[in-house]
Amino acid sequence: MSRRLVLLDTAFLLHRAFHATAAQADRMRDDRGRVDNAIRGLRGAVDRVRRQVAMHPVAGTVEVIAAWDCDWRPAWRVALVGSYKTHRLGDGEDSERIDPRLAEQFPRAIGALTAAGVPVLGASGCEADDVLATLAHRDRAPNRPDAVWIVTGDRDLCQVVDDAAGVGLLLLSRGGQQWVDEAGVTAMTGVAAAQYVDFAVLRGDPSDGLPGLPGVGAVTAARLLADFGDLDRLLAAAADRHTRLRERIATALLSHTAALLAARAVITLRRDAPVRSVTDDTPADSA
Repeated sequence: MSRRLVLLDTAFLLHRAFHATAAQADRMRDDRGRVDNAIRGLRGAVDRVRRQVAMHPVAGTVEVIAAWDCDWRPAWRVALVGSYKTHRLGDGEDSERIDPRLAEQFPRAIGALTAAGVPVLGASGCEADDVLATLAHRDRAPNRPDAVWIVTGDRDLCQVVDDAAGVGLLLLSRGGQQWVDEAGVTAMTGVAAAQYVDFAVLRGDPSDGLPGLPGVGAVTAARLLADFGDLDRLLAAAADRHTRLRERIATALLSHTAALLAARAVITLRRDAPVRSVTDDTPADSA
């Protein structure tokens, strides 16, 4: 019998659920009068994912685990790239600027997930994405799942997609959802999953405050990686006077080498996060 593991990007699902019903949020309350639209949406997402995975033609068990942001903006990432997520900071605080009606639902979401039979796991000094990457590739042989699906809207998790390891994404967006394997990553980005980090480094990511290489967007980043393979070979080509690399690109690469390598370290997700159980009284910077 097959065993399938579903990993939830909890913060993404809470944000998604809250904003989908924000206009009605004040009318959606629990029996204690607290706004609970995000928690309702999260519970609904868990139920839907369980049904979808259970409908797979190969019979088997389904295990669901929720990943938690114990640190949404780790100091070690900020030390590498000072602009990391700065535009999302709250006024005078080292916390994320979000609607207070959503912020107060985060601690209660842990209890709601636990009550639904979903363990909540986090890691000190790590984001939920690091927890997801660690759990997706954790060696649990002979009990390793036959398939691992990460439910998220964050394309940075494309870097952990691996057909051989059975790791894929259920990628949610405003347009719906899609199951993403290695071929799906290439169809979306023009690069292989193993190249995704360098692709994101070159393209940049304004949502995380990562500038990328000036003058290079997604199309050019994909073309450069198709020609040279990875960032290391690209930087070596830029330093070679006889390279076929365009002068403008070579000059930009040489001028921004340190920043690009720092961004690579920031974007690369940990696969060795010290994962532990999270409870509703565990200190965490989840909002």
